[in-house]
Amino acid sequence: MKLRHFALIIATLGTGACSRVTRNDDAFAWSENIPAGATVHLRDGMGNITVNAAPGRTASVRGALRSRRGHLDDVHFVVNRTGNDYYICAMWRNSGECNASGYRGSSSGPWWTIFSLFHHGSDAAANITMQLPSGTAVDARTLNGIVTIDGANAGVSAHTVNGAVRASNVSGPLMLSTVNGEVRLAAATLAPSDSVHLSTVNGAVHAELPPNLDGEFDLSVTNGVVRNAFPIPGASISRHHISGQIGTSTRVIRMHTVNGAIVIDAHPNAGPATGSIQ
Repeated sequence: MKLRHFALIIATLGTGACSRVTRNDDAFAWSENIPAGATVHLRDGMGNITVNAAPGRTASVRGALRSRRGHLDDVHFVVNRTGNDYYICAMWRNSGECNASGYRGSSSGPWWTIFSLFHHGSDAAANITMQLPSGTAVDARTLNGIVTIDGANAGVSAHTVNGAVRASNVSGPLMLSTVNGEVRLAAATLAPSDSVHLSTVNGAVHAELPPNLDGEFDLSVTNGVVRNAFPIPGASISRHHISGQIGTSTRVIRMHTVNGAIVIDAHPNAGPATGSIQ
């Protein structure tokens, strides 16, 4: 009987520990005046990344942590600079290195820790928020979380595995991708050489593009539909693929999903969609 009561106490303590959320909204802060033409690389393994336009030349990054089990100090932040490339990373055990090729994301510990009452892997998550100066490119990547970019005008590369990718008021070369989630883009202006690459596997692609956009269009779905508000003269249209050229620009506009729809409208005054396939 005593052993049964002891087991009940242990189970109750474990349940209480798992339901308690600890957080630190001011876990990390960094700021620096960075030159125009620089690229900021944000790396996160578990958490959201949010980027907004900064009013001046000062870039600033804040990191917030939360966890239901484990410790907030399971995560720390690292800043490295190589020339005009700035790497800012949330680091877990086995995250690798904070540089161009060494970052691996988050680690929750060995698989066998799921059988232990007191030694679970960390579920700590890190949310990164940045103020990005004009003329600075951003490269934001997380594994589990949402990436939101608003106001970057020198190019955007944004990627997640589980979560949405959303970019608005952006210009420059644009590359947005996820595996499980939607991709959403709103770009009012693009330079003649600014390419657009949007892709997901499980989710929809929504794009609002400049009304006078020209270039080489390549739009494909596997299980879904394409609705394109930009008439493409002489387009090649099949059940799951639209391709063709508008104007003489060599810019590439490529969008792809496996399970979902592709919807392209004019920004900001979208006309009726044409060239639909399903």
